[in-house]
Amino acid sequence: MSKDDRWSRIRGFVRKWYRAPLGPKDGLSAAELKRAKVAMPAALREFHALLGARLKSFQDCPVPPKSLRLEDGMLAVYYENQSTVTWAIREDALDQADPPVFVEDHWGEHDDPWLPQHDTLSEFLTAIVLSEALIGAWSGKGRGSLGPLAEDVRGGTLWGAESALAKAYHPLPLQAWRWPVYPT
Repeated sequence: MSKDDRWSRIRGFVRKWYRAPLGPKDGLSAAELKRAKVAMPAALREFHALLGARLKSFQDCPVPPKSLRLEDGMLAVYYENQSTVTWAIREDALDQADPPVFVEDHWGEHDDPWLPQHDTLSEFLTAIVLSEALIGAWSGKGRGSLGPLAEDVRGGTLWGAESALAKAYHPLPLQAWRWPVYPT
């Protein structure tokens, strides 16, 4: 998949859901990307070059390139806000352009503490950008990990409206989100 195809869903989503579309100043510079002490897969470099300067912790926490480090054969790319979940790439896959992402099972429910999350890093990063915006809308804060949401993005509880809402929207072509204790 080309670099442009890999990030077209994020560009389109940000254009509709955020007050400001992605622009040239939203990404990290080549010099900032070089501060990484670990070789980054192409998809991770592209993601941070696209929006790394604008990306902030909201619900969950992205690992900035300068803070990337290998630990026990894994390269963590995101942490859950209470540090109960880590999303990472296996060290032996770092040479792949768009490697798979694994989620750590901190609860010991499985033999292997690292469970498959998404087939590709770009799909995982797309899903988490969408998730962060949805959480921001639902919480009523009007913000996501990329800043203020668009004026017409509303949140709150939809008691009794779930079935109507589900009928109004089509599922996104993304893998199901996996939570180690409640796998989907």
